[in-house]
Formats: sequence, structure tokens, C-alpha cells
Amino acid sequence: MRKAYLTAILASMISAPVLAQTPSFNYVEAGYFDSDGLDGFNASLVRELSDDFVILADFSYASDSFMGVDVDATTLSGGIGYRYAISEQTVLVAGPQLLYARVKASTSFNGQSFSDSDSEVGFGLLGMVRHMVTDQFELNGGLQHYNIADSSSTDAFIGARLHLNEQFSLSASLAFDDADTVSVGVAYHF
Repeated sequence: MRKAYLTAILASMISAPVLAQTPSFNYVEAGYFDSDGLDGFNASLVRELSDDFVILADFSYASDSFMGVDVDATTLSGGIGYRYAISEQTVLVAGPQLLYARVKASTSFNGQSFSDSDSEVGFGLLGMVRHMVTDQFELNGGLQHYNIADSSSTDAFIGARLHLNEQFSLSASLAFDDADTVSVGVAYHF
């Protein structure tokens, strides 16, 4: 009898489908990125407003030196995304974004310092799909189009997130545009 129970339990565990949870929309994340040699750090906030809407906010800072000129670049973006559940494990998010970018260049020559900076405000559109492959592993990808200053661009991105437990996850992503950007991060889920 005991053997029959153990056999039934093992059979149900083997044949049961893996039921992944819905992707998390309540977290803060810090990370590092490299964009064709320009590297820096970034921080993100993703927060549920309701079952249908989320807040998305990002900050990034990078600095580098080119031929004696120090360059600092800061970007901020924020927006509201509409969240549509395609299935229990797959979610589509799309919405507008407000963007801010600032670049500062400085150099020294013969004991004199020179610097200049420029900042611009723009807008963008974001669309992404997030899919929980298992309870611990998420795949995501999407497109982001933005207009800032006199230029516009569309980035495609893919990424993965590994949930270590209910509070922490690790992420990695790759964005394709004029510059390829590789990012890694750690997130705290609340």
C-alpha cells in the first residue's frame, strides 16, 4: 500500500506541468552596462499601479575619456505601461515614456579647464513581452522607440531574469541599435 502511494506521488510529480507564476512588476534594480565601450551604472523602478497599469522608471550614468576629454552622460526615463496578460505566464506591456538626457564634456589645456554640457527632453514608446519559463526563470524582449533632440531611434532588446528567491533576482540583457548595449543587474522584489 505504501509503495502504491509513493508511486502515485512520484508519477504526479513527473507528469505535472510546470506552472510558472506571472512576471513580477514590483521591484527596484541596480546594474552595470557597457555600450560599445562606454560603461556605467543604471537603476530601475517597476511598480504596479493596478492590475492593468505599471510605472516604469530608469536612471543611467556613464563616463569615459576620449583623447583627453572627459565625457559624462546621464539619462532618465519614466512612463506608464499598460499591462495585458496573454496567458498566466506571459505579459505584454506597452506605453509612452518621457525622456531626459544630459551630456557634459570637460578638458584641461595649459592649466585652464573647459567644459560644456547639453540636455534635451524627448518622448518614447515602449513595448515588451515578459514570459515566465519556470517559477525561477523569465525571458523578455521588446522594442523601444524614442525621439530626443533632433534624432530618433528604435532599439530591440532581449533579456533574461533568474529569481534566486522571492526577494532577489539577477538579470542580463542585450540591446541592439547604433550601439550594442550589454547589461547585468540585481533586483529586490517587494
